Order: sequence, then C-alpha cells, then structure tokens
Amino acid sequence: VDNAVAELQYVNGAPDTPMGRLRAEHGRTEAWNVKFWGIGNEMYGDWQLGNVPLADYTKRHNAFVDAFRNDTGDPEFDALFAMRRS
Repeated sequence: VDNAVAELQYVNGAPDTPMGRLRAEHGRTEAWNVKFWGIGNEMYGDWQLGNVPLADYTKRHNAFVDAFRNDTGDPEFDALFAMRRS
C-alpha cells in the first residue's frame, strides 16, 4: 500500500509533498491529475500471483482506496478493479 500511495503522490501530489517534490526534481512541476486508478489485476484467477478469495480481495481493495484518500489528500480519484462473473 505504501508504494502505491507514493506512486499516486508522485503523479498527482503538490510539488511541496515528498513525491511531488521528486517529480519536480525530475523536470515536471505540474501534477498529471490522473483520476482513474486500477487496483489489482484479475485477482479472481487461480493463475494470478497473489490470488485471494473475493472477501479478502475486497478488504485489500478497500485498504488501498482508504490509503489513497487519506494519505494523499486526493479524494477525487476513481478506483477501478477487475472481477469475473460467477
């Protein structure tokens, strides 16, 4: 979760945040303002590394969403996920 929050802050954070400052040092002061973030990738498949039951995936997904909203101060993003119909 920490790495994902750092990535979101790098992409969307203000230049006075730690990762926004790094982005500015890399040559881009303006945030990209990405609003759609995918969390997980086909986590329902037994072929997928990190596959977990739906109840556990839901908890994991919600932990990412909570961290994105709380730790980045960016409540405006949309979290996307991929699930299979049963």
